[in-house]
Amino acid sequence: MLIACITQEDPRHLSASQVEELRERERRYYLGLRAEGKLHSYFVRRGGGGNVLIFDVASHEELHRLVLMGPLSMFQKSQVFPLMALQSLGNLTHAMAENA
Repeated sequence: MLIACITQEDPRHLSASQVEELRERERRYYLGLRAEGKLHSYFVRRGGGGNVLIFDVASHEELHRLVLMGPLSMFQKSQVFPLMALQSLGNLTHAMAENA
């Protein structure tokens, strides 16, 4: 699983109704990804002007493609991080040693 932290700013050159339309298209887009099983979870970041999305996709490339296809992507910056389930503290220690 991969997590995408997205920060966005409302486009100032668009009217409020245009921004709301884009937000609605974005909502429908992510609902579609959730129905396909590609989007696992979607959270709104409080105080950060953005979202945290957890994807179940095969690669970073697929995640970036999906994020960039969103209707608001031109007004967003994103960071991607891998997620891994830890069975024990030993797994964490082993993973950290492998990445050192």
